[in-house]
Amino acid sequence: MPLDLVVDHLRARYGMGGTVSCLPGEHDDNFLVDSAGERSVLRVVARDQEEERDRFVLALLRALEGSAIACPALVPATDGAIDLLMRDGAGHERRSWVTTFVHGTPWSELLDRPGAAAVVGRGLAHLDQCLAEAPAPSSSGRTPWDLTRPDGALTLIDQVPLGSDDGRIRASLLELQDTVLPALHDLPRQPIHNDANPDNVLLQIGGGVGFIDFGDAVWAPRIVELAVTGSYLADIGDPSSPDSALASLIHGYGSVVALRPDELRVLPGLMRGRLALALGNALARAHYRPERAEYVLRHADRARRRMDALGALNEDHALMAWRSTGVKT
Repeated sequence: MPLDLVVDHLRARYGMGGTVSCLPGEHDDNFLVDSAGERSVLRVVARDQEEERDRFVLALLRALEGSAIACPALVPATDGAIDLLMRDGAGHERRSWVTTFVHGTPWSELLDRPGAAAVVGRGLAHLDQCLAEAPAPSSSGRTPWDLTRPDGALTLIDQVPLGSDDGRIRASLLELQDTVLPALHDLPRQPIHNDANPDNVLLQIGGGVGFIDFGDAVWAPRIVELAVTGSYLADIGDPSSPDSALASLIHGYGSVVALRPDELRVLPGLMRGRLALALGNALARAHYRPERAEYVLRHADRARRRMDALGALNEDHALMAWRSTGVKT
């Protein structure tokens, strides 16, 4: 998306001037806007995204307005509109919206800090409590990041070369499809953020937690939220230890939202599935868009280490350790 078109759109529809810069992203186009000292973010949705997805995401953002959760707030255009169409450099119409900028230090910069995982776990649980009350559509459309629909990923990995990663990715996705999904049927479901990774979680002064980038939100079993975030901690210490960062995250979440034993039981398989999905999607995008390979594969090696750590997990020991942290089940 050419910057001059973005600048013209912001001036014409929002009355915003100032400076505009590109933000990193794997699918959509995102821009940081600094206008009269106020920061905001313009999101221009990828052409191939279903409109149903956008309606779902916007409904969640509207539902969180006025809550105690630090997250992006929708900024209306001068005529009050929220979801706007704009033309890209090829003349194609794409949906877009502007949100406020959320301040804080990315959790990724403090991932090894003692106590941070528990703080994030509590913040994530509070977020899910708010999302559970959101009047969002019961269908969130299709996204490649939906753990409850691994069929798309299984089809995708048959179409691209995965090299030495083929076995581990395929095994985890088949476990997700054949073993984990049937165990999810009776678990609590709700809208979830679905991508509270360390770059999308912000630690704020005073102990608060902020969340950005709701673009992958889905309607799913609540425990998927914890699995997504927990997968990023699998290589920090022994994940089966009650002293691990993963156990701290689970304890923090469970101290706010009571976790059922059957939710904890599916956590390992869900985390393995998430990492397989992340690595498979990254390899596919690098294959189809080689000019962006360096960016989309930047976390691939760490994803492999996390998959190895969870592959070696003694699940019975891990479940005992996680319960021993004082989780309210």
